[in-house]
Amino acid sequence: MNTKTVLAKRVSSRISSLIFYFGIILLLLGPMSLFPIQFYGFENRKISVVFLFGGLIFELITFSNRSILNRINSLDLFPLNLFFLVTFFSLVVNPADITEQFGIYFSSFIAFYYGWLFFKTKDVEKREAVLKKLEIVFVCLGLFISLISLSIAIFKFNALNILRNFVSEKMFIKLLFEFNRGRIFPIIPIDIIGVFTIAAFIDLGKNGTSPKKTRLLQLFSLLSLLTNAFGNYRSHFFSGIIGIILLLKINRIWHLFRKLLLMFAFVIFLSTLLLPTNLIKRFALSDKEDLINIQSRLHNLDLAIQIFKNYPILGIGAGNLQDFVGIETVRIATEEETFIYQAYQHPHNYYALILAENGLVGFLSFTLMVFYFLWTDIKSININSNNGQIVSLIVSSWVFLIGSALDWYPAHIIIFFFLTRGIIAGNSGKILLRTIH
Repeated sequence: MNTKTVLAKRVSSRISSLIFYFGIILLLLGPMSLFPIQFYGFENRKISVVFLFGGLIFELITFSNRSILNRINSLDLFPLNLFFLVTFFSLVVNPADITEQFGIYFSSFIAFYYGWLFFKTKDVEKREAVLKKLEIVFVCLGLFISLISLSIAIFKFNALNILRNFVSEKMFIKLLFEFNRGRIFPIIPIDIIGVFTIAAFIDLGKNGTSPKKTRLLQLFSLLSLLTNAFGNYRSHFFSGIIGIILLLKINRIWHLFRKLLLMFAFVIFLSTLLLPTNLIKRFALSDKEDLINIQSRLHNLDLAIQIFKNYPILGIGAGNLQDFVGIETVRIATEEETFIYQAYQHPHNYYALILAENGLVGFLSFTLMVFYFLWTDIKSININSNNGQIVSLIVSSWVFLIGSALDWYPAHIIIFFFLTRGIIAGNSGKILLRTIH
């Protein structure tokens, strides 16, 4: 192999890595903007789709390998391909806001195959190096979001006004609406991203190395838990706890449970001091508004089931449920301005949403995909139990699957979920293929 060929491969590898990392960072910071939003109305999540799609094309052109590409039709990818096929068919048969819904699912499809191909074309050593760097990226993003939430809790409207320059107007109104309800809405759902910080803390605690790093990660983990408590979302707090329990179970390191329990107690106490409401009150349902919200969700859940009964085979089409439910409109007044917050009242349950919009065919394809993930993850964890990065990716994806049965996640987190599943499949595909065949 001549010098030019070696240099070309190094350059292409660097470009590939930069596209990958920037794509993920921009995706997770979806509602934010690289530049002040009043000058550039293009959110990060829109730019990230360009990165993901460009990265996939780059991988296909640079690392095209017929034996790898032929596996797209293999058995291990069939459940995912079936789900997307049914979803796209539903969009065509029952079109809704085709641009938005097609964009979400097409981006998810691209994200999965980009993550799959990116790792499939790398040798084991390169995969491990990328995963370690990716862990650092996730930990830093988690810390960034935690510091934003902490700043809002301490400095309140002053912090929100600064943040307003870097988020869309719609997101700013959302942040303001939640703040008035005693919540600090995180840009990235902390139950999803905080898994990686706590997993890194557990991993160092398990190995007993680098006490300084362990204490630092413990502090970052504390901030992640605090951010979750500031959010005051019972569902996200619950799914976050499930994620931590899964990490402790897989790593078999229960002696850290006491530390984590003390951290939980501290964040509940601190959130009680800094916010007018807290998770204890919310779980106790002491506020009438919480009871009204639960009744509203149950009503919308029942509505989704009724829609399914009326359109049992293919549903009403992805994105069409909002035409059947009401829109919540709230007037938010500050000392200087008045805002109108609007959001349609979905069932806060991704499974019920798919049942109503994609019908029995779509729901069964989604369920098949989820059970397939469960089956392959159990096998993958048994093989990769010492690989903390793979385990944290798996746990994070299941935090989404558990949390989405209780509440909603924004579109960029749905795309991120499929990206993580692609990374997992790209790392464990060979093992799973041997298991299947």
